[in-house]
Amino acid sequence: MSISSDMIQTFKEELCEISPKFLKAELCEFSVLLPHRSAMFRWALISLCFIVLYDVSSGQDRVEQSSEEMTASEGAQVIVGCNYTTTDTTPYLFWYQQLPNRSPKFILNKLTFGEGTTEPDFRKRFSATLNSTSKTVPLMIKNLRVSDSAVYYCALRATVTGNTTTLYKNLANKYY
Repeated sequence: MSISSDMIQTFKEELCEISPKFLKAELCEFSVLLPHRSAMFRWALISLCFIVLYDVSSGQDRVEQSSEEMTASEGAQVIVGCNYTTTDTTPYLFWYQQLPNRSPKFILNKLTFGEGTTEPDFRKRFSATLNSTSKTVPLMIKNLRVSDSAVYYCALRATVTGNTTTLYKNLANKYY
């Protein structure tokens, strides 16, 4: 199975819909390679590709990932790296999974203080540790499955400083 240019375009459109305007995504293609099955062994080579999201408004906050494919055997463990740079002293980092023909799906987030959140579907096999000293938040996937073949990307929460405006729902105006 390989990702077509139509799939990548669909992903870009979906990413633009769910991401703030100041985020930019760089995409790369990936494929899943499945060698023939044998009676003794059934190896699945799983290719993972990564997307980098970074803040283009300030130029100071960003995440960096390798844009190369990773290949591993089914049942193995992989670590997907993510380095970040930020002026924020309490960064929030996120991991997402993009399956073919699907919208990006939230996996987990990590906070400087506290554990963060991991979606129930990912709790048993997906984990990450935020290291504020080395400024890394690698994603670990245990007991790899063919269904884990996807595009993975990490994101850094944007920080708003200065004067902010609170928005309130206008209950007085109703449109029919």
